[in-house]
Amino acid sequence: MVSLIIATLISCSSRPDFLIRAESSSDINERIEIYEDALKSGAEDIRAYYNLAYLYLYEQRWPDAEKTLIEAIALFPDSFRLYSALLYLYEKTGDEEKELETLYSILPFMYADEDIRNRIQKILDKKDEDMAYEFALETIRYYPENQRAINALSLRHPFFETRAIVNIEKEDLLKYELPLSEYVKAVLYNSDTYGESVLQSLNGTLLSQSE
Repeated sequence: MVSLIIATLISCSSRPDFLIRAESSSDINERIEIYEDALKSGAEDIRAYYNLAYLYLYEQRWPDAEKTLIEAIALFPDSFRLYSALLYLYEKTGDEEKELETLYSILPFMYADEDIRNRIQKILDKKDEDMAYEFALETIRYYPENQRAINALSLRHPFFETRAIVNIEKEDLLKYELPLSEYVKAVLYNSDTYGESVLQSLNGTLLSQSE
């Protein structure tokens, strides 16, 4: 029991005063002021930056949140949650250029997983066809079944056009832009595994192209 009390006291004493005061307050403006004062006084504590940025985000004070997060990333460049908060901000404000820049900066991290690549691909698909194609080529090496990469590559390569069609949900098949390339039609018509089911889903739409 005594050791538990001592451990608790040590834990509390290791936490800065501003953090204790901010967390004990139920007033958002007061908490913001406490964190702002702490940073102005030179406290280089990631919790102060992150908590302040979170409060700014909650209050939709986008410029203040962005400034705080950028300053924090400069001090703590390996903290993924800071980048995550920044991505949330750009997603909410619709700033795709900055969102893309932030996503690219995360790629070298161990967190540069398929979801990060999908978000990059989604933006590139709308903004730059050449970059989207090159990024898709890179992504497909890491994730051979990545649907966004397959779709991007399908615009220029018949092999991926075939794969894109195969993976389209049945209700979306009728929306696929026709006509298909001769290569793709040949693969679909002659495949023993999926060609027939795709044709049936299209209710003869593909068949009519061969007439």
